[in-house]
Amino acid sequence: MILCNAMKTEIKLLRALEAYGLNEKQAKLYLACLKHDLATVQDLSEKSGLKRTTIYSLIESLEKLDLIHVIKKKKKTYIEAQPPEILIEALGNRKEKLERALPYFEEIKKQPDHHPKFILYRGNEGFKNFWRDILHSSEKEWLIMTSGKEFLSFVSESYVVSRIIKEKKKRDIKSRQIISDSRYAREIVKKDKEENRESRIVSHKYPLASMEIVYGNKVAIISSCCENLLIVIESEDISRSHRSYFEMLWDFAGKQN
Repeated sequence: MILCNAMKTEIKLLRALEAYGLNEKQAKLYLACLKHDLATVQDLSEKSGLKRTTIYSLIESLEKLDLIHVIKKKKKTYIEAQPPEILIEALGNRKEKLERALPYFEEIKKQPDHHPKFILYRGNEGFKNFWRDILHSSEKEWLIMTSGKEFLSFVSESYVVSRIIKEKKKRDIKSRQIISDSRYAREIVKKDKEENRESRIVSHKYPLASMEIVYGNKVAIISSCCENLLIVIESEDISRSHRSYFEMLWDFAGKQN
């Protein structure tokens, strides 16, 4: 029973040292060092179960962490462990350094990333994943250019109504939409009010073969299942340009209607 309790204690100590940041072998060696005032490599090998060749490299790493000292005495080399309290002191120092550095971390977070990012989605599941992402974003207005049929290349109309539009209304997301004239498009426009949307129709002379959605600093381009493509571009410059394109078309469509 005593042996069992000792083993449990040692396991707890090893886990505590690993939580501090030591790997398993470093933790075993440090515990072995604590069991001696001054220990030889042979002593440590016997106490820790580690090979002597392994111990030499571990000694160097623990010495850099200031957890042990190497002492030369009468032509022999001994290892002396620093008391465990030094671990708490070291953690305090790390915490203090991190706290002092926090304002710099915040500055880095605020710096804009000027490199555009591209996310590619494919097929029905990719389409659904995209809509999960856009619906869970913090954006409350979408700018859409569409023929109104791109959705149906990927999912059924019932999915659009029961999943996408229902969730859009639940999250109080508004949209403005420029849509190519067709009988189907005019049926869509009739539902604008109940679907949190305002639409303007452009002549079928100006086909919108793919759908484009501008939201926040992102532009999503959705092609039909023939091309099986949905790409999201994350870029301040590109989204700003596409917002301008949308507003020009919005004004143009307003004058036509």
